[in-house]
Amino acid sequence: MMGCLDYFWEFWNYETPKVIVVKNRNLGVIYRLVQLLILVYFIWYVFIIQKGYQESESGPESSVITKVKGVSRSQHKVWDVEEYVKPPEGGSVFSIITRVQVTPSQTQDTCPENMRALCRSDRDCHAGEMDMLGNGEKTGRCISYNYSMKTCEIRAWCPVEDAASVSENLSKMAPEFTILIKNNIHFPRFRFTKGNVKDNDDSYLKSCTFNETTGLYCPIFKLGFIVEQAGENFTQLAEKGGVIGVIINWNCNLDLPDTMCNPRYSFRRLDPKWAQASSGYNYRFAKYYKHRGKSTRTLIKAYGIRIDVIVHGQAGKFSLIPTIINLATALTSVGVGSFLCDWILLTFMNKNEVYSARKFDQMPKLQEGTPTTDCNQWNSFFSGAPSSTNVPASAIKTHFLCSIWELEMNTSYIKPTSRFARRQAFDLAKCSQRSAKSIRKPFRGLQKITFVTQPAQYNFSCHNEHLVGHCENGMLDQMEHRPDPAELSLCPEGDGNILAGLFPLRKKSLGILSAGTQKETAGEDFPLHTE
Repeated sequence: MMGCLDYFWEFWNYETPKVIVVKNRNLGVIYRLVQLLILVYFIWYVFIIQKGYQESESGPESSVITKVKGVSRSQHKVWDVEEYVKPPEGGSVFSIITRVQVTPSQTQDTCPENMRALCRSDRDCHAGEMDMLGNGEKTGRCISYNYSMKTCEIRAWCPVEDAASVSENLSKMAPEFTILIKNNIHFPRFRFTKGNVKDNDDSYLKSCTFNETTGLYCPIFKLGFIVEQAGENFTQLAEKGGVIGVIINWNCNLDLPDTMCNPRYSFRRLDPKWAQASSGYNYRFAKYYKHRGKSTRTLIKAYGIRIDVIVHGQAGKFSLIPTIINLATALTSVGVGSFLCDWILLTFMNKNEVYSARKFDQMPKLQEGTPTTDCNQWNSFFSGAPSSTNVPASAIKTHFLCSIWELEMNTSYIKPTSRFARRQAFDLAKCSQRSAKSIRKPFRGLQKITFVTQPAQYNFSCHNEHLVGHCENGMLDQMEHRPDPAELSLCPEGDGNILAGLFPLRKKSLGILSAGTQKETAGEDFPLHTE
């Protein structure tokens, strides 16, 4: 239960980034390369290729009007537009007949079914039965289909198609048929309208044909040209039929003049060319008439080339909103480099535990009063009361190193000089793992902590007023070098190391902490004095 409460309260903590400069050339190269790739992607692809600074609209409102012209001849007759174009109204989908199978003079009568209804006797034919793949209703009789086969007799339009069909081919002149494809588009968002025909010259269409360079606004195509551009053989296509797509694409940059918005045409076959089942394109229709007072028809199975006119379009124009969104996305995406390098730094780099300790800190909650420290042996000294004690030299060094480290990490205190910490080899991670890392109130006025090696040990016995004067004159900066004993009223008493700091032990008063020993490695105690 307590663990759940801990997680609950941790959820309400605030996290803020911490900037750490890691002087690692390899990691820096990776970081800059990732940033470069992201910037190139957004500048080249998003803004230049995709025009991410524009508001766009796709799927324009479109109208298509078609008109076919030309005549052709088969073995038995001459064909004009009214016969070979279906449907005749000129929409975006139409077919041009290239071959027909004609079954003439069909009447309602009885006749043998085709080869699908083979039989040997009347028992194989059930009266009233209808085959959905057949041509009519069975009478129950088995009759001769030809001199060697019998089929069931049916009541239908007789004779049936397969037995009496006559094939006629009109593809000889079909490649010269001309097709006018008139297209107009409208982008309602931008209130932009344009067509693929020149409106200022009525006589232009009477003498032109399409050419991508010189006749872009003359949308009159020859059927042979369309089939050729689709990569098909006209003779084979006319024999079995097929579907050809004429694709008109309008890609308009409305930041440019209207004359730069032009149609682009492409052609391709839409039906599966090598399909085994029901390949090609064909359909049936009939022509009805009366012969000697009896209803008669001519059944035509037509093979042809179907033309599907397909219109695509997209328009774009500068808009502030997508520009801001894409710029913000680009700037945010640059942070991916930091995420990647942080992962490499904390996972694969040497000393990753040290990096982790420096990167992630937990700031304790500061309250009114005096913070506590886990260095209990220093409580009496840091409380500000005069004291004198002896402690191991290693403890002094460790405590002050940790204190410096903690002060640097805690911005609520005045930041001290960090050269001391950089000069000494000690485990920062050990300092950062302490359970309670607060510095008592006397440390809040800390200005400078230095560690200097001198040929003599000094016992500090200076008056507060004297030190204040040196603080104001900037003399404390000289303590990283050789301090002048005369100015600080110091008396040499031998060789050793000096650990010196300036602390406000009471209001408006200064005290001196001095520590020295003949040999620090010997583990002897430092005498500490406070004033």
